[in-house]
Amino acid sequence: MGRRLLFAILPFVILSAPSVAAQQAPLGARISLAWGLPFVGVLLSVVLVPLLAPHFWRDHLGKLAAFWATLFLLPFAFAHGAGVAVDAVLGVYVARFIPLIVVLWSAYVIAGGVRLRGRLRGTPVVNTCILALGALLASWIGPAAASLLLIGPLIRANAWRQKKAHLVVFLIFLVANIGGSLTPLGDRALSVGYERGVPFDWASGAMLAPMLACVGALLVLFFVIDRTLLRREPTRRAPDDGSEQRLGLEGGLNLLLLGGIVVAVLYSGLESRGELYWDQARFDRGRGVVTVAETDLTSALLQVRAAAAEDRAGRVDALLVARATVHGLRAAAFRDAVKGWRLTDRVIWPFIDIVRDGCILLMGVLSLLLGARSRKRTGGITWAPLLEAGKLFGAIFVTLAPVIAILQAGALGELGWLAKAVTGPDGRPVDGVCFWLVGALSSVMDSTPVYLAFVDMAGAGPSALAVEFPKALMAISAGAVFMGGLTYIGSAHNLVLRSMAVEAGISMPSFLGYLLKWSLPILAPIFWVVSLIWF
Repeated sequence: MGRRLLFAILPFVILSAPSVAAQQAPLGARISLAWGLPFVGVLLSVVLVPLLAPHFWRDHLGKLAAFWATLFLLPFAFAHGAGVAVDAVLGVYVARFIPLIVVLWSAYVIAGGVRLRGRLRGTPVVNTCILALGALLASWIGPAAASLLLIGPLIRANAWRQKKAHLVVFLIFLVANIGGSLTPLGDRALSVGYERGVPFDWASGAMLAPMLACVGALLVLFFVIDRTLLRREPTRRAPDDGSEQRLGLEGGLNLLLLGGIVVAVLYSGLESRGELYWDQARFDRGRGVVTVAETDLTSALLQVRAAAAEDRAGRVDALLVARATVHGLRAAAFRDAVKGWRLTDRVIWPFIDIVRDGCILLMGVLSLLLGARSRKRTGGITWAPLLEAGKLFGAIFVTLAPVIAILQAGALGELGWLAKAVTGPDGRPVDGVCFWLVGALSSVMDSTPVYLAFVDMAGAGPSALAVEFPKALMAISAGAVFMGGLTYIGSAHNLVLRSMAVEAGISMPSFLGYLLKWSLPILAPIFWVVSLIWF
């Protein structure tokens, strides 16, 4: 067993052993992209194992996730030191995984405490209206809460039908992803942009037109598909069960708890630079080095624009390196100025995040306590969908750590070609390329670090990009939010919705089936039109 483990580790060590001179460079600049192979293994497992060995997937998902996480962690710690490995993984967990799981758990619990009472017939018109309502709600209560809130009524209203997978597929498209593009409340990437200085109402102005175009096209297409499938049903009308109870709502108090989640997210954005959570004096003391680097960046940009066409390629390379250097120094100054729980020398858990996530967690706990009786009466909460998402995304976030570090290094890392791809010969961002690259990456990994990496590659950060190149920020934001629905793992709640549908007896498409039969044929043409018009 020891020999097998050694042979498994050896290729990673050989491919990425850093030189002594490179130790001072950012982590993402001194590690090989080969460290992303365990993440590729996770993706292949998601695609192939449920098809080839469905019982193994159901019974041993946790073991499979732990295998890929271990296959990354042990070699990485051996090659770079346990401290570097802990910093890389802990940083991703504190910044990404914990907030994701907290929001997902609380939204799942709270949504499970809300029940629509009375008879609701799942006609094409009713189903389309439910999806339209969800797309509207997603930007204000979050896509996880909106989609989890509506999946129950949508499934119950169509319980008498045989073909129901398309209902959940379009719920993922419209409510779990695209619908959350109008405010920072609707997507974590937009929320981070808001915390970094993008105005709260920026997305509602910039993203409204492409969002409405996508939602409108999808609603029309859904209505046609739903009506066509209904005509193929043995019974075209819901059977009369004798129930004429008027529609009503049980567990309305949970809606107030959802409001508590919204307030917590808003508070974190408004107060992240307040005195309780931010040391402005320390930030100012670290600005000296950053200011020098910013001066060099401005000089590099002017040289690109003044250079002859044949000389611009080298100038652009220098510009991208200067830009990556500035963002690295800013990140260090930001980390030093944030007040928080210092877990290691390089990882800090900001107090503002602890307060926000603690409040969100409290809303979920209150929902469990206040709704205990009604849950006993209706059968309680099934935790299997959350456990599946937690196990899988736990491994995804561990194995993603080196990929995120390389992305954050920009032109200094092995993914520096992405920085070149999104930068034109004049140093300006290429909007269409930003949209498609951000979208493609966001469909298989956490959209927040992708969003941050690309706004850094394209300009001087979210707030500056909103002023200097608003269309580029619009393209990056749209790619991060819209294309999360291309796969089940584009967002954690995509996977939870699928699991809930399977538990309800709906035959959902596999990962490949969803991609090839639904998301690519439907979403790709719509996104292509959106990119032609706006980017």
